[in-house]
Amino acid sequence: LTIGVMMVTITLAPVYLDPLFNDYTPLPDGPVKTEVLKLARANGVPADNVYLVDASRQSDRISANVKGLFGTTRIALNDNLMKQDIHEVRSVMAHEMGHYLLNHMWKLIITVALLIAVSLALVAVLALIAGVQLFCFGLLAELQMRTYHESQGRPIYRVRETLRGGLAAAR
Repeated sequence: LTIGVMMVTITLAPVYLDPLFNDYTPLPDGPVKTEVLKLARANGVPADNVYLVDASRQSDRISANVKGLFGTTRIALNDNLMKQDIHEVRSVMAHEMGHYLLNHMWKLIITVALLIAVSLALVAVLALIAGVQLFCFGLLAELQMRTYHESQGRPIYRVRETLRGGLAAAR
């Protein structure tokens, strides 16, 4: 379920979720857009537009990203990056496209799936061990109670009836 939610979120984020938090506008035609799209085409990044994000209202860091899965892939540059020269933009975009091309998103999804599976298996094993220990402690307590009461000359079924009667009376 978690993996499914992650995949849906990653697929929908560039188109529906990210625009809820920032304004995304198509980058005007010019040398930066041309250079970024040329870099994308040369490396097989399936994007036909570049978007500008108004990130300067939140931070002064420079950033860009390539987001999305299954046809929702988008390239976005933040407006702080646009204050840099074309070589800086190209370097940042090459780095971000590298994440996309090296399948880091899929590796993240697989890693999270494995962590969840290992965590659930560990919890199951610990619960099994704890359950076996509790069961063993129950048997041990039963054996001690039986041994003690039988050594006192009282049959164990009489002790149980007395206990049940005491519990019923206490209610």
